[in-house]
Amino acid sequence: MIRKIHGWGGCPSIHAEIISCTSRQKTASSIHGKSEIIARGNGRSYGDASISRSVFSTLSLSNVIEFDPARGVLEAEAGILLKNILELIIPFGYFLPVTPGTQLITLGGAIAADVHGKNHLTAGSFSNHLLSFQILDHSKKIVTCSRSENSNLFWETCGGMGLTGIIITALIKLKPIESTYLRSNIQKVTGINSLLTKFKNQQGEYSVAWLDSFQKVDSIPAVFTTADHIPFFDLPKNLQKKPLTFKSKQQITIPFHAPSFALNYKIGRLFNTFYLKRKIEADRLQTAKLASFFFPLDTIKNWPLLYGKKGLLQYQFVIPFSGAEECITEVLKRIHQAAIYPFLSVIKMFGEVDDRSVMSFPMPGFTLAMDFKWSPDVLNIFNDLDQIVLEYGGKIYLAKDARMNANTFKRMYKRWVTHHDYYKSLLSYRLEI
Repeated sequence: MIRKIHGWGGCPSIHAEIISCTSRQKTASSIHGKSEIIARGNGRSYGDASISRSVFSTLSLSNVIEFDPARGVLEAEAGILLKNILELIIPFGYFLPVTPGTQLITLGGAIAADVHGKNHLTAGSFSNHLLSFQILDHSKKIVTCSRSENSNLFWETCGGMGLTGIIITALIKLKPIESTYLRSNIQKVTGINSLLTKFKNQQGEYSVAWLDSFQKVDSIPAVFTTADHIPFFDLPKNLQKKPLTFKSKQQITIPFHAPSFALNYKIGRLFNTFYLKRKIEADRLQTAKLASFFFPLDTIKNWPLLYGKKGLLQYQFVIPFSGAEECITEVLKRIHQAAIYPFLSVIKMFGEVDDRSVMSFPMPGFTLAMDFKWSPDVLNIFNDLDQIVLEYGGKIYLAKDARMNANTFKRMYKRWVTHHDYYKSLLSYRLEI
């Protein structure tokens, strides 16, 4: 089947041959004769990581192989969505130990991007809870990888953006929970220094901050949120009747691309001001539902259409603790100088990482993610931001990138996946890896 595929950001679209199969054992034969190929899950990366002339769709490999509630482990095929995993395991009192801001990615995609969540400081990234996986490697053989078996391939694949092969199955360790409710603490913070200090001193399992990047940088307002899972006996009596309910329905549908003028400076500033006011009015301890805390955008179907036909570009970087305040301030000031503002800006804190990971994004420090409406001016600004991030020893998240060049990549990432002449994507060509 030939169809047009694209990323969510400002990367090129391409007419690709889509290949799929429903049998794990027939994966190798289904791609026989292809000179190069890349695996693709649900297509939620913001760039060109899963785009190539030939694409193997994993969505047909979406079965649960085994779920053991006694041990808290799950083995499933790589094409299963995190959403479907959660619907299975939550009634048994389990949650994914690490989840990104959407549940609409595949298990294989979570491994390939080594996704992180709001709890990296306490739980690390997805690979920290990955016990093993099976992968169709460059010799077209399905091999098992873990920390002790084919360990080099294991660490290259976690964060390797699909360049090491097609992930077939994975075995993961789950997190026990007693309810699907969280106790969250929402606070207003003013200034980057005060915000980063809040992160360093907080005690919550989860932490995240939203910035109003339309305001003056020196006194920029932020909403800082921490959260913890609520044990069963701490729940209000009315919630103890159904402590493990999980609902995440798409309540709003964006039916078409918004006009180019719909998302502009005035609208963006108004939205950010309203969001800040609404959150600060709730400046207190409160009970939050799991889905609304972790996956707020999943309730809006096709939300990227709000950015118009050209879409959005996200710029997400991580910076070491030393120099973080200076770097983030300089990045925000450069954006203000250009009068090009992100409509959404989010900061999280990263903890320690396993240095065996080859291309995994997290490192100890702070990460700032900013969503921009696509334009040529935004691309020019990103080039300037690259130099600032490089100066402070940071790097860009490959799963969110659609435009970084090879020279910048190789200055940010000291190591990268090698020996992948068969599994290729537009990203690998762009970054010359």
